[in-house]
Amino acid sequence: MSAKPIHPWTPGSVRPVRLRPGSREAPHEQGSRPKPLWELAEAHGVRWYRDACGDDSVPGRRGEIFRLGVGRLGVQIGGPRANNTSADVPEGSNARILAVQRRHGWAYSQRGDGEAVFTVAEDQLPRALRAIGAYRKPRGRTPSPEVIAKGRETLRKLRERSQSG
Repeated sequence: MSAKPIHPWTPGSVRPVRLRPGSREAPHEQGSRPKPLWELAEAHGVRWYRDACGDDSVPGRRGEIFRLGVGRLGVQIGGPRANNTSADVPEGSNARILAVQRRHGWAYSQRGDGEAVFTVAEDQLPRALRAIGAYRKPRGRTPSPEVIAKGRETLRKLRERSQSG
């Protein structure tokens, strides 16, 4: 038997994507990428942040949501968030995790003492936002440029007074 020559992958070239047998996920078409998590968060009117690694996350009172791959989201209930803050779930409390599991029928992919990570499809984002108690964006008006300029001028005058006095 003669082996076929192996062509090395070079940056900029397109690697063929093969699915594992039985996999339900299809690769996205070349040129089209999944929406970034921040765009999904903006569309649902919830807060989001970018962690130190550059990954987008949606924080909530009980956990956070992050992207796991094409069409997949990770929903973390309890435990520390990527921005080093903690969720409002007491350490070692399994009641919230069990409630989410019962209510949504999700199976966890990782389980710790006081936290669990559920892998869900991207189309279940609204349910995931409710499960973590996502923080809504403020609905107030955006100030006009004139109001912003007036506020900056007032702040400048206050700083001048405090430095001179």
